[in-house]
Formats: sequence, C-alpha cells, structure tokens
Amino acid sequence: MRCHGGFEGNAQTLRIVSRLEKKVQGNDRQPQGTDKQPLGLDLTFRVLASVLKYDQEIPQSRPPGDKIVKGYYGSEKLLVDKIRKKVGGDKLPPKQILKTIECAIMDLADDIAYSTYDLEDSFKAGFLSPSEILVSKDALLDEVAKKVSSALKLEPIMSHAAVLRVFTEIFLPQGAGDMPQDPTENFIEQYRAYRNLASSGHLRTKLSSQLVNEAIMSVTLDYNYEHPSLSKVSLSEKISERVEVLKQYVFISMISSSRVKLPEYRGYEVVSGIFAALSGEKGFLLMPEDVRGQYEGQRDPNARMRIVCDFVAGMTDRYAMEFYGRLHSDSAQSMFKPV
Repeated sequence: MRCHGGFEGNAQTLRIVSRLEKKVQGNDRQPQGTDKQPLGLDLTFRVLASVLKYDQEIPQSRPPGDKIVKGYYGSEKLLVDKIRKKVGGDKLPPKQILKTIECAIMDLADDIAYSTYDLEDSFKAGFLSPSEILVSKDALLDEVAKKVSSALKLEPIMSHAAVLRVFTEIFLPQGAGDMPQDPTENFIEQYRAYRNLASSGHLRTKLSSQLVNEAIMSVTLDYNYEHPSLSKVSLSEKISERVEVLKQYVFISMISSSRVKLPEYRGYEVVSGIFAALSGEKGFLLMPEDVRGQYEGQRDPNARMRIVCDFVAGMTDRYAMEFYGRLHSDSAQSMFKPV
C-alpha cells in the first residue's frame, strides 16, 4: 500500500471500528434521505479519539526507504476532523496532538504489559534466563543503553552497569541482603533463585504480577484544566527506566533473534503473496462475493487497493495460511470449500 495511502496498525484500527465492522449501518443521526453509511461499532467520539492515537494524515505515497508514518488514512480525514471538534472543542489549537487521557492510559498499559509479559514469555520459551541476562555481552548492553537513552532522552547515555542494575533489582530474591558472607554460598543461593525463576511457572507469574503492580502504583496524573480530556498520565522516573530497559532488552535479544525472525519472514511472505495475487489483474475474482462487489463498485484504483488491504488485514493467521496454501497448492483443498 506504499503508493496507495499506506498501511499502519493504528490507522487500520480506526478504520475497522468506525467503518469496517458491520454492527451498525447508518442510524437516526444521519439526515433523512441520505444513503446509510457504515458506522462500524458506532462508538462515541471520545472512544474514537483514544483509538486515533497519532493525529496526522498518512501521505498518499511514501518514497522507498522512508519510515512508515503513524497516523490515519486520508479516507478517515473527515471523521478525524469531527473527532477533533467534538472532543477538543473550538479552542483546541489546529496542530495540537489530540491524545486523550484514555489513549495515554492505554499507552502506559501497553508499555507495562509489553515489557513484563515478553520477559515472562522469554523465560517460558527458553529464549532467555536471568543468569544469561546478568552476563550479557557488552555489545548487547551498549545497544540497549543507547535505545533506552534515546527513548527517555537521557544525557549522558545510560551505562552498562545501570542496565544490569535494573535486572539485579528484579531478579535478586527477597532478603538477599541477609545472605551468608561466604561467596560460594552466596553464588549457590543466587544460582538456585535464578534457575527456579526461569523454570517455575508460579515464580514467573508472581514476578510479572509484582512488576505490573509496582508500575501501576507509580502512575501519576497531570490534569489539564483547559482540556480535561487531554490530561496526561506518566510513570515514575525509576519505573519508566525499568519498563524501557525491559522492552529494549527483550526486543533486541529475543524478538530480533533468528528463531523469531524465521516465522516472521514466513508471515511476511504469506501476506505479500496474498496481496500480490488479489491486487493483480482479475485478482478480485479470488475474493468472496461481498468483497468482490465492493471492489467492482469502485473505479478509483486507490480505493480498490484499500478494499484489498482491508480484506487481507482482516484475515486471522489460520485463514491467511489456508488462503495462501490454496493459492500455492501447499495443501489439498476442495474447490467446493467457500473462500
């Protein structure tokens, strides 16, 4: 979609809840005599504002190599203008980002969950262990430190010791300060604690619950008296640092690993293959009847590509794999099975 209005997760979410979901098709708020337009889930403007998140229009085309712009599609511009007016009011400056308190809370919750449960999953899957983290290579610590410093705007750049200190505070068992002075006994005690944490589902979930609770308890509110809906929430400095370190470390060490990149590449191949088939000449004939009807009802090439995009983006993993298999004969399927 690079030359047809782009694709971006938050923009697609707004489009799904405001247009693609089939719960409501027009309602009493629309003038009589007008065609009923799809209203998706027919959510309030305040909820739609929290979904909007990035308040800028995605360019119709993006040069190769340029970063993806986070925002909303041009097809939802009129809706976004209405959201700004309804939620922000007439006094809202034109260029002020419309990030509601609900959106800010959602962002914090996302960061907390991402940093905490990805760490737990990495232990469960055997990607990482506390011991491995505490003896991380300098190159990994350096990359994590740079990413964290950039995200939190830290000067000077975070040290390796500061990164490891975050993990030490998390992993060391309660009462570690009362451990025997004998280095051998101390080492054995720590080793057992680390090994148990990595292998015990009970200890892993207990740690996650503790980290989530500490993050939630650190949240503070910055109330906006002029625009209450645009009030902000934030984590304490210490918890912000912890969340960012966990996020960056797990992302770099686990999510960027070859074991994860292989299935990710497969997913890219599946999505690209399906999109190429459906957007090609006569590709619309491969789509279900209702989607084909929408496609044929459009003459604008960009609008047609958006319909293809919506169809592919709405696929579950299982459906996408099956669809791709039917295109490429990866598995035998009856021709009488519906698409």
